[in-house]
Amino acid sequence: MNQFEEKYFGKVVFNRRKRAVETHKAILEYCKDHGHTPTRQALADSMGLTTGGINKRLVTLKEFELISFDEKNGQMIVSKSDLI
Repeated sequence: MNQFEEKYFGKVVFNRRKRAVETHKAILEYCKDHGHTPTRQALADSMGLTTGGINKRLVTLKEFELISFDEKNGQMIVSKSDLI
């Protein structure tokens, strides 16, 4: 990997993590305010994004193991320890 590729790759990873943290915080705030995790649409509306943009961020959060999804209904699941 050349120097340009390393710099570009590093920036992509940084931005991906930054968006993941923003999204995770928004999910936790929604949980605290409403008592349950948001739908994709509610999360998109609260962050001023489209559901397509939210889906990409949710995939990242799942890869980082910060959220999971219920197999039956697709509802987001966050750790109770994250809500404290």
